[in-house]
Amino acid sequence: MTDWDARWIGEARERATWSTCLRRQVGAVLVSAHSKRRAGEGYNGSAQNTPHCSEVGCVRERDNTPRGVAQQIHAALMEVEPELFGGLDG
Repeated sequence: MTDWDARWIGEARERATWSTCLRRQVGAVLVSAHSKRRAGEGYNGSAQNTPHCSEVGCVRERDNTPRGVAQQIHAALMEVEPELFGGLDG
């Protein structure tokens, strides 16, 4: 593992500590392969302007909602650098 890899993994782990999810804490850092610069970052949790699970309990469990971590991260990555996915149109 390179020093750069260790740096970005460390930052992703830090972002995971920001999660408000009671079940799983996930952090992500999107890094440009060319410039080694951060292009985006995020963590899992409730949608913006909705109660956090740490405040009201696990909403996903209560409402029997399927997992969405991968979908949320994918959507965030497409928003930050759509050219990585061939553009928003596919």
